[in-house]
Amino acid sequence: MLTNRIFWILFLFFFFKPCIAEESLDAIKPKMDFSFALELMGGISYNLNEDNYNSKKLGITPSVRILWMPDNRLNFGFETSYLLLRKTDKEKNKQVLKGRLEAVPVLLLFNMNVLAIDLTFGLGVSYMQSTINAYNVTSIANQWHYCFNFGAGFSFKISSRLDSGIEGKIYSLTKTDELISTAYLKFRYHFLY
Repeated sequence: MLTNRIFWILFLFFFFKPCIAEESLDAIKPKMDFSFALELMGGISYNLNEDNYNSKKLGITPSVRILWMPDNRLNFGFETSYLLLRKTDKEKNKQVLKGRLEAVPVLLLFNMNVLAIDLTFGLGVSYMQSTINAYNVTSIANQWHYCFNFGAGFSFKISSRLDSGIEGKIYSLTKTDELISTAYLKFRYHFLY
């Protein structure tokens, strides 16, 4: 019986607390129809797939995101980033083999803030480039592939227009079965309208 009471007390507390908090914030915040935000992110990426060449799979990853933020929870935008999928340098019989696989995804992004956590999902294409240098001959191949990402992050206000935070994402490049995890430090600037 005591557990039922505790359950109902906690349920009512968590159910009504966000409603009260949103009402008090709505009274303070000026009413606007929408805004735009520019996010600059930088961090590291790691390719989760195994390979036979013991290649370097850790890279530095910059990213840019533009969001349209209407006056509701769901935001829309575009995102692009640079991903180093793998890089290898091998030497055998005094011959050097160098290889590099890179991707630049361009995604339509859906972003939602739920309980102070930014949830993102992106769907789009990725420009992939493979560069191989073997026996002093360089070969370059380019292709476009479908890709998507999903992630979660947290941000806090520095000023009325500037936010800072962290974000973790997983990119999936479908054609080559690449799965890349990323960790970002991000800055968001709001263009208020």
